[in-house]
Amino acid sequence: MVTPPPFSLTPSTIGVLKALLSAPERESHGWALVKTPGLGDLLAYRTLRQCEEAGLVSTRWEDSPNKRPRRRVYKLTQDGAERAQQIVEEYERRLPRRILSLPWQSPRKGTR
Repeated sequence: MVTPPPFSLTPSTIGVLKALLSAPERESHGWALVKTPGLGDLLAYRTLRQCEEAGLVSTRWEDSPNKRPRRRVYKLTQDGAERAQQIVEEYERRLPRRILSLPWQSPRKGTR
């Protein structure tokens, strides 16, 4: 059984976790995660903050070489990557398969 995170699991939360899991060893800027389909600024940044508070991600400020404002970068911790994977798998296991397919994807055989 997966230990539930201290925040609610919504499709937006799962979207952020999946985006981070797509390259767990790489740091991501918040704006890059905001581009994830279905996420908006507020949802993505709120979820990232919650993930940080839960110990799933670490953050740091990155200075811009060309005098732009500093940017915050996010990276899954080692434990956070394992927990995020478990959370996503558990979330998806509990949903009917047809709900998980994106509107522009054709459903898999036997899911309708």
